[in-house]
Amino acid sequence: MSTQTITTSDISGEPGARTVTLEIDGRRISVDATEAELSAELQRTFWRAASPITARGEVPQMTPAQREAVRSWARHEGLPVTGHGRITKTVMRAFVSAHPEQGIRLPW
Repeated sequence: MSTQTITTSDISGEPGARTVTLEIDGRRISVDATEAELSAELQRTFWRAASPITARGEVPQMTPAQREAVRSWARHEGLPVTGHGRITKTVMRAFVSAHPEQGIRLPW
């Protein structure tokens, strides 16, 4: 007697999928997907979740209210921050770590 293993897609449940492993920022994840889903669904998912990169570099997408909240918090914490212009990555990382509920995604 023989056994056949059929991998089904985590996205659609269709048979004929293969497991793909991704590593982003040291975190490994895997997904079972068909070739069509890998070339279409996965790309759409990344496009929906991605943040644009400007010509000047990687910039988190924030509202003016969020930027002011970061600056206010940084001042309160004694971190160096100006009243305008770019907020340093160090300050942004500290703020996002302290306030995940703000939903700010860092592109770096």
